[in-house]
Amino acid sequence: MFPSRRISRTAAYRRFIAFAIGAFTVAATLSQGSAAIMFSGADGAPLVITLTAPIVFDVNTAHTGASSAYGLLIVGAYTADQGTTLLAKTGDIQLDGSQTGQWLEGTGSMGTLPAFGAVGPRDLIIFFNNSSGSNMWSDTDTMTATAGSLTTDSNFTPPLPDATGPFTVRLVQGNNGNIIPEFDSQTVALVPEPATTSLLFLATGAFLFHRRRA
Repeated sequence: MFPSRRISRTAAYRRFIAFAIGAFTVAATLSQGSAAIMFSGADGAPLVITLTAPIVFDVNTAHTGASSAYGLLIVGAYTADQGTTLLAKTGDIQLDGSQTGQWLEGTGSMGTLPAFGAVGPRDLIIFFNNSSGSNMWSDTDTMTATAGSLTTDSNFTPPLPDATGPFTVRLVQGNNGNIIPEFDSQTVALVPEPATTSLLFLATGAFLFHRRRA
């Protein structure tokens, strides 16, 4: 009986290791293959938003004017309404336009708003101030949110976004929050923060091991 128990434990360990490797592989593939978003911090600490890959917005209709600033709207980031929080941000995510004149935007703010154009109380918005460029768009242009991270310059009062995604992401006008219909929407998946992912692996592994012993 003792050898069979040792074999059972060994098999359980092997299953746990295989599960962990498989889960990490899937997460890595998701992060590298398409745009995904990760949230960390918040709840009284700075909020960090990370894009694992660029998000490219195609222009579906020629457009002759747009806001002098843009907002990147993450629809339904929360499962409950949030109060107004808008903080300055720093980081390396930019909105990069392909049209003549290159629209490059960097500074701005991010946070939540109770009602602002198309922005709802469960959404998260990132504002980018105009750096340079043109408001003339053709139907072959694109706007790209580059990969990278943004961090609020001070503590973010609302909790960490708790919706599980995937999220619809839209470009909105910075002066009124209205959606810019000439740009197509995009969908991004959620990558769990590392601490949550690690706990999930450990909990699942412990459950499998306990079940195997039983």
